[in-house]
Amino acid sequence: MPLVAAPLRFRRRYDPLLVVVDAVLAAAVAYAAYLVQVGVDGPLPPADVQRYRAGSVGLVASWVLLARSSGLYRRAALTPGQSNLPQAAAGAVLVGVALLAADVLVLDGALAQRWIWSVVAGLLVLGALSRAVLRRLPLVRVLLGTPSPPGH
Repeated sequence: MPLVAAPLRFRRRYDPLLVVVDAVLAAAVAYAAYLVQVGVDGPLPPADVQRYRAGSVGLVASWVLLARSSGLYRRAALTPGQSNLPQAAAGAVLVGVALLAADVLVLDGALAQRWIWSVVAGLLVLGALSRAVLRRLPLVRVLLGTPSPPGH
């Protein structure tokens, strides 16, 4: 158990904030991709709706873990001037691969690839954008222990 618990421990004061932000954003991306899927294909059978719900729960959990492992939780991710696009891309692609594997192995191919790739695109954009927004918030500056820019 210590091998699993150590990487999941909160190491910094702002880690719980990032976990909440990432979970909410991943759930929003999953829901938006679902609305796109339903808008294109029409209403889904109840069994498929349950599979999309299961995929969404897996998406939220895997995004939080893979965003952390891809570098979106490092201190530099919240420092001004840093690009988080490579880390967000790595995390989003890993989530896409995990969703494809889960779709084939567990969900009997019920998830549309359109939904999976919409999720990957949404996570890539919001993963990088969320860090850009967070680094400008005074609360995050306090958690990081960095001073506000001059004139603020």
